[in-house]
Amino acid sequence: MAGAGVLLILFPLLGMWLMRRPGRLERTRWFNRAAIAGSSCRSSPNWTGWIFTEVGRQPWSSTAC
Repeated sequence: MAGAGVLLILFPLLGMWLMRRPGRLERTRWFNRAAIAGSSCRSSPNWTGWIFTEVGRQPWSSTAC
């Protein structure tokens, strides 16, 4: 979750850096593809964090016998 949070902070900063020159952001094909692929980056860490937390609360995960 922390790694995805860092990516969510750095990716818009990279986009602003690409916007320094007019039209550069629109012509940058890898950035556009990464923006589409990264759209799931905001929800998947939330889901996986929730799943790992709930699985860790189950009685079979305790070490007491």
